[in-house]
Amino acid sequence: MEITIDKKIPMPNERTKGKWRDVLVKMKKGHSILVNDERERSSIWHAAKLLDVKLISRAEGDKIRVWRASA
Repeated sequence: MEITIDKKIPMPNERTKGKWRDVLVKMKKGHSILVNDERERSSIWHAAKLLDVKLISRAEGDKIRVWRASA
């Protein structure tokens, strides 16, 4: 088996953009959103970590409110 080494293929500048990354970029410190479940909270938390953004979350009925805590 022969492996071909490709040259001059540009590396991506950043990770793929997702909906949570886009939301976090638009949010300012103190803004909040309401997510449906723990899966969504976990997804936005992961996106925030990649952007070095701090979040705070609290249960609000059967949903979860997430605040941006850093600028």
